[in-house]
Amino acid sequence: RFVLDPPPSSYSTCRFNPPGNPPITLGELVVARSEARNHSHCLKIDHQRRPRTGASAAARAGFTMIEMMVVTGIIALLASMAFAYFNRVRAYSQMNACIKNLNTIEAAKQMWGVEKGKTTGATPVEADLIGVTLYIKTAPVCPAGGAYSLGVIGSDATCTQVAEGHIL
Repeated sequence: RFVLDPPPSSYSTCRFNPPGNPPITLGELVVARSEARNHSHCLKIDHQRRPRTGASAAARAGFTMIEMMVVTGIIALLASMAFAYFNRVRAYSQMNACIKNLNTIEAAKQMWGVEKGKTTGATPVEADLIGVTLYIKTAPVCPAGGAYSLGVIGSDATCTQVAEGHIL
């Protein structure tokens, strides 16, 4: 739809209405849409849609309940997959930290045995290995809540979380 906008007296500068001609009426104006865009100063193109009325307007006004439920379900599925992955990664990290602690205990136990002249089968106690001036400054803690057993020289230190892979 073409609507004349401003008053007809201002159309004299447009090539569709050369100076001296009477103002153009809507019935006389036949212009391709592309040309009309270039002459926005002499006409206004009304591109606005008619307002919707009735039930069809209400049905298209927003999202349906089904659409909202589908989106919510997809988000919940993605979140559950992410949580499962994060739990698996956390357990793997805890296992690696525990194995590192077991290696530290084993190294301290071997250094203690060499320095004290102990042979295979000697059993160190925590006070022999852990202290500010000893081989390990603070007692290692299993991140998964397990407890460490030093064991004897010649055997590996162990963690109570062996079932989760906390083993040398």
